[in-house]
Amino acid sequence: MPPPQGPVAITGANRAHPVHSPHDDDQTRAIIAKAEVAANRRGHKSNDGQRAATRGLLLSTTSVTGLQGSVGTAKTTPVLSVYADAARAQGLIVRALAPTSNAAKELGRAIRAEPMTVARLLIDDGSDIAQGREVWIVDETSMLSARDAEQVLERARDAKARLVLVGDVRQLGSVAAGRAFGQLQDSGMNTHKLAEIVRQTNDHTREAVEALLKGDAATAFAALDDGGGARSSNMPTPRPARPCSPATSSGCPARNAPGRSCSTRPARAGRS
Repeated sequence: MPPPQGPVAITGANRAHPVHSPHDDDQTRAIIAKAEVAANRRGHKSNDGQRAATRGLLLSTTSVTGLQGSVGTAKTTPVLSVYADAARAQGLIVRALAPTSNAAKELGRAIRAEPMTVARLLIDDGSDIAQGREVWIVDETSMLSARDAEQVLERARDAKARLVLVGDVRQLGSVAAGRAFGQLQDSGMNTHKLAEIVRQTNDHTREAVEALLKGDAATAFAALDDGGGARSSNMPTPRPARPCSPATSSGCPARNAPGRSCSTRPARAGRS
């Protein structure tokens, strides 16, 4: 059998020291617990999958690690941001990478890291890279072509950088040839997987999202018809219309039409 070609031939070739030593599990648990408390204060509740993924990233000894999760599984804030903070605490430089500038900026804001597109990484001369002291987190990895993914892996290997590839094999595909993220998982890349959808609080909406991810459009639309997307109980209720007086309000339509009554437009509901 010929040796594997492309990204599969590179992944896992290098080893890396874990961000946290597996011999200091108490510290790892403390980091995760602290992050959970902060998330709870913001109204987010962590689940077992997020805790396992965070712990797995912190203790990983492979230079290339995957994080697989569908939309709504909350990969960034409860998992990647905790990992990025822990990496910086160890003196590592964290970079936020993605195929598009908007995705890179969004990831950079979430994990408080310098954003960079994959294209820019591949054309830079690498003079500002700190050899062996960097963590590259790449979002929307499923959008990368096999060629771009291979080049990212090569760059990370040359820089002795830790590489975390994030995406969803079922959500988005690359425009160019190849399904690199799926191939890397198929070839045995150490991948942490998130399955529980936590972003949608409405049960029917969550059911619709899960059905769409499975390709079951009929069930998804049925769930939406049953109340998906309905206002959740914690959203503010629009204020009732306030009557205006023709005598006191210059903007009242009835000011110059005796006998007519009117009301101002209802105030817009606040953002959730």
